[in-house]
Amino acid sequence: MQRTAYMELGVAVVLFCPWLSFGDSTGFTLLGIEDPSVTCGVFGSPYIGYVKPPTALTVVKWPIKNIFYAVNAAGSDDLTLSQVQSAVSAAAASWSAVPGVGLTLTGSIGSISVTKNCTDGINTLFWDETSAIRVAQAITYLTYDNTTGHLLDADIAFNGNKARISSLCGAQEVDIIWTTDGRSGSSNPFCNPVYYADVQGNATHELGHLLGLGHSTNPSATMYPDGQSVRQRTVSADDVAGVQFLYSGT
Repeated sequence: MQRTAYMELGVAVVLFCPWLSFGDSTGFTLLGIEDPSVTCGVFGSPYIGYVKPPTALTVVKWPIKNIFYAVNAAGSDDLTLSQVQSAVSAAAASWSAVPGVGLTLTGSIGSISVTKNCTDGINTLFWDETSAIRVAQAITYLTYDNTTGHLLDADIAFNGNKARISSLCGAQEVDIIWTTDGRSGSSNPFCNPVYYADVQGNATHELGHLLGLGHSTNPSATMYPDGQSVRQRTVSADDVAGVQFLYSGT
């Protein structure tokens, strides 16, 4: 049976169930197939589950190691397509460089016009410039076979509009501006109506979900969901351990 779930990185408050860790030395979690069926694109649906060894057969991952993605030709309203290409390619290279795995993420930029389609077999990265995404900087939609755990499709939506955050000013909506120049977060973390989101850091985090990683409890990890996107550009030893667990020897 085919099922779809989604992962998200919240701007301020991450709406997730408690995570399971692998022990004192690691904080990474894996995505599991035991969650209830959810409809692709329905926000607020049950989240995909988290699992840890020895239940390795229940994890969600790709049955191949050469994973292809495509960036929508529209790119982001805030950046040129060339800037998007450089940032996403750098994010993919971080995961491809994990040692001892032989994993490669390769992509094309501007070659497609589709957005989210959980059954087309195209791993699409796109910017949603509407108000559809309000709870996150980006969301990864995963479609998988729940009898094998094999991923079939992954689409990543970057929020090009507004997000709800909590601050000392109370709940408010902020405009998300996408950057590649090292800006991340708010210049005034309390009441600034603008939030800067780093493309490379967010893409690195979301591509981790695309590979089957959940959120980490290790604050130094790319997969730690604190919304500090520039920090998330570089994968940590914890992130590496998660990918190696999933893909070494397969």
